[in-house]
Amino acid sequence: MKEPDRKGNRLDGAREIMEQWDNPRSMANRTEYSLRKSAYGNINKAGAPEGPPSNILPPLHPQFEQFIEEGVRDLVIVVARQHGLITYTSCEGHRYGEGGPPPSERHVGVLTRSRAEYEAIERAFVTVGHAVNALALTPHVQLEVSRQVLNDGDAELPTLDLVLSKSETSSWDDYFASVGPVYAATVERMKAAEPIAKRSA
Repeated sequence: MKEPDRKGNRLDGAREIMEQWDNPRSMANRTEYSLRKSAYGNINKAGAPEGPPSNILPPLHPQFEQFIEEGVRDLVIVVARQHGLITYTSCEGHRYGEGGPPPSERHVGVLTRSRAEYEAIERAFVTVGHAVNALALTPHVQLEVSRQVLNDGDAELPTLDLVLSKSETSSWDDYFASVGPVYAATVERMKAAEPIAKRSA
């Protein structure tokens, strides 16, 4: 699988998020946040197409689902709750029209707690990717696994992203018209998979 471009992958405080993720007593699970959403569906701190990243809430937080964009919500819930993974980024995919930012692809990304968990996630994501792509639902969208590094201060943290990637020869119109069935198949395959965090324990 190809490596979708994720340059400038930075999240200050990522290590703190990892430490608090599974702790129900953490302030990260008790603080109330204001939701801001752009006219294009972007959820972030500014409610703008290119605003600063949204608050990253653990699945134990009562606002967890509210802070996930609707078009990728089901996948993030499965990845975070069923599979016990730390989601650090997600996007339903956006296009803004002439003069706006470049379009973006639908994706969800996870931080990994250990090398064993990284390898378990990688195996699961690759397996799901092959299964979904084998369905040949459309020539315009492929499910890809992106192996990246997330910068947090001077630390480099390994990440794995599931990206519903636009085929190089396809238009953005084709991509957004075709992404739905590939996304639905991805959600169903992830639901059917053995819980990943337990597999790496």
